[in-house]
Amino acid sequence: MGGETVDDMVSARAWLDSPTYYPFQRLHLVVERAIAPGFHVYGRPISEGYVPLGIEVAAIPGMDVKSGRWPSPRPFRVDGLDEQFLVHEGTICGLYPLVFTAPPWAGDHVIKAIVRYQVCSVSTGWPPATIPVDLPVKEVALVGRSFPPAWS
Repeated sequence: MGGETVDDMVSARAWLDSPTYYPFQRLHLVVERAIAPGFHVYGRPISEGYVPLGIEVAAIPGMDVKSGRWPSPRPFRVDGLDEQFLVHEGTICGLYPLVFTAPPWAGDHVIKAIVRYQVCSVSTGWPPATIPVDLPVKEVALVGRSFPPAWS
């Protein structure tokens, strides 16, 4: 496959469903992966030694990261190997809920995450790759909103 790089085969973009949050709100981190025709990335579960598509979100005090979701991968076999793999192809979106649990005045944040994956074709596998994601999110005041019972 010539001089192709992982960047030629997979692109990514990420966003939050809101540029702002207020205390006790749930936002969603959305990660979209576009995988070029003829290529795939591994899904879960996967044998040791391979890197499945996933994301790691850096801890922020007062923010809980809930389990994320990707579409179900499809079965895939490579001629000559006994293993069956699960893979993602085409354009897919992952969704990761973020819950801001800190009391008011926790401040603005930058959500830092790393998207991990390993891209392959029918005949070639590339080393695992990562894409860093930095997304700012601003806290908004609770004006006109009431505190949860525990904070009243």
